[in-house]
Amino acid sequence: MLDVYERLGSKIPPLYEYLQLFTSLPESEGCLVYIYRDVLTFHRLAYKLFSLPSNCEIKSREVTNSDNKH
Repeated sequence: MLDVYERLGSKIPPLYEYLQLFTSLPESEGCLVYIYRDVLTFHRLAYKLFSLPSNCEIKSREVTNSDNKH
């Protein structure tokens, strides 16, 4: 997972190099919004994926629940 974040970071240009552009053209702020929105969307989906219970956790719950019924 960290490799994916590393690759993502290497594809985003160093935004500080465009400081003059962002300060002189207010419309360019939309570019920042798109970049950060995409990064946050990726992070949200990755977090959701890795927060899902694993098959082992599911099977453990099933065994525990079936033991409690007896």
